[in-house]
Amino acid sequence: MISRSKFILLQCAAKCKARPIVLIKKNKPDAILEAFDHLDSVKTKNIFELTELRQSVKNEIVNHKELMAGIAQFKRFPLLNDYLIGFRPGELTTLTGPTGSGKTTFMCENMVDFMSQGVRTLLCSFEMKTEKVLKWMEVQYTGLPLHQQKYQSDVDVWMDKFERTSGKLYVMNVDAYIGKTVKEVADAIRSQVETARIQHIVIDNLQYLMGSTISTSNKPSTFDKFDRQNEFLRQLRLIAND
Repeated sequence: MISRSKFILLQCAAKCKARPIVLIKKNKPDAILEAFDHLDSVKTKNIFELTELRQSVKNEIVNHKELMAGIAQFKRFPLLNDYLIGFRPGELTTLTGPTGSGKTTFMCENMVDFMSQGVRTLLCSFEMKTEKVLKWMEVQYTGLPLHQQKYQSDVDVWMDKFERTSGKLYVMNVDAYIGKTVKEVADAIRSQVETARIQHIVIDNLQYLMGSTISTSNKPSTFDKFDRQNEFLRQLRLIAND
């Protein structure tokens, strides 16, 4: 049997009405050569020709500005728009820095920013208590020191406004996933993304997540925590790309 990789489909040119086998029998080499100019290989599944991707490539070119702008702009940190242009779905960002450098504060500001623009968000806080994170988000949303006595009578009013932002906020109960595998955590995130059409996931932070989850290996090595972190990031990339 001929190898599939060696197999070709021989088609006649449009003006040629005869089948290739007929051309051979009638000894018409010019017509046969013309047919070879229009041959197609048998394609492997999920392999595309350039012409099949034409429209999507054209869309990338024609709508470049809109695609790069994404679904939200950095309104609280407008300088970021000069570098990142906007917040786009399907991208994974890792923030690094020493303790106390402001990673969580920055993420909270961005969550408030994007939620105000209608972005549906999922918060997974493995380091700080969720209530503490939400407290800071409330303060950032109002721009007021709500803990001061003179503002406390208005706390419920501001909380009502915050809860009615156009982008809904969902919060993971991280305590329920202590002692679980990173795959189980990722599956829970994926499920919420699919059911609530989540557009923005914030995980704070990877180090604490690794400390809360367990290994699936019977013989954990010194690289086990790194392997689990790598696997979790792989799962997040899959979620982002789906």
